[in-house]
Amino acid sequence: MRTNVLFFVCALAISASLFLACGDDGASSTSIDELTFTDENGNTIEIEIQSSSFKDSRDGKKYSTITVDGVTWMTENLRYATDASYDSKDVGAKGDYGRLYRSSEAHTICPEDWHLPTETEWRNLFKFLEKVYGDSVVWALKSESGWLSTDDGQNGNGGDAIGFSAEPGGKYDGEYE
Repeated sequence: MRTNVLFFVCALAISASLFLACGDDGASSTSIDELTFTDENGNTIEIEIQSSSFKDSRDGKKYSTITVDGVTWMTENLRYATDASYDSKDVGAKGDYGRLYRSSEAHTICPEDWHLPTETEWRNLFKFLEKVYGDSVVWALKSESGWLSTDDGQNGNGGDAIGFSAEPGGKYDGEYE
């Protein structure tokens, strides 16, 4: 069975997190890209990245996804509204980062067949992409805009090399950042 992952801003007593899931939930294929790398033995290997989408049956909103190594990740933030969630713009976010959820709700808010990713699922994604991007996996996953510069003045944006589009959703620890 293929695994699906949902990326969105999830508040942990309103702080950011991500979702992962199992099942297709009406996914539709739109395109396939291939990444090529050479392994330590000099063999050329191609990695397939498939872009798709799915519709949340609860509110009809459509979300883009990518499939990497058999795991489907949502490439945009969840926007399913509940009485306890907040729109990111309403709490001082400088961009539209979807909805923010308390930790207790984050574990139950996933669309049918989806769940929060485990640490193992994150590690597997990073290990897989390290084959192509080496130490630049984070750069490959981050969106091309919205990230703050680093302390040493370097541009903090990523390359969005595989269409993952990770956005800087922020965190909440008494003050919004």
